[in-house]
Amino acid sequence: DSFTLLKSKIIPEDFIGFMKSVDNSKKNLKSWIHEFSIVIGAKGLRQLKLTATVELDEYDNVVFFGRVKDITKKRKKELLLRLSEERYQFALEASKKGTWDFNLKPNEVFHSAQSMKILGLDEKDRLGSINAWRDRVHPDDKENYLKEIQLHIDNKTLFYENTKRLLTADGSYKWILSRGKVMERDQN
Repeated sequence: DSFTLLKSKIIPEDFIGFMKSVDNSKKNLKSWIHEFSIVIGAKGLRQLKLTATVELDEYDNVVFFGRVKDITKKRKKELLLRLSEERYQFALEASKKGTWDFNLKPNEVFHSAQSMKILGLDEKDRLGSINAWRDRVHPDDKENYLKEIQLHIDNKTLFYENTKRLLTADGSYKWILSRGKVMERDQN
């Protein structure tokens, strides 16, 4: 009996949701797409995704036909990525370092909330273009700052690294160490 077999294989936390999804698809005659966890012999715990078409046959019986896909590896990769991102975010917050992301073509830059905080700025004070950031560089440091960025953009250095003074919200200057690396290039 399929009910008993499913109940013995699907983990208890997922079984009720599984049965509700079956009933919902039967009632509405809509495609059935459902993800759940199951225990399969030596393979152990697996995550599966069911995709099925639901129709009535010539006797008005509800019929499901579709496929089952093992998505265990995909879910593990997603979990590892999420954990990695959470660890990275935690490390950033704990380290008091800011991050930035510069897209050269549209000349747009993103600075994290921590980057803004270092300069005494709020997130609402977002500096959307690289020019707005460049304008905060102390005049005596600007030439070297621009030279270091250009060397890296021209692929003459493996990394960008520069120490400069930046104008803070209160009008004073603060020494800032910036590091970066080009992550993607086109043919130009």
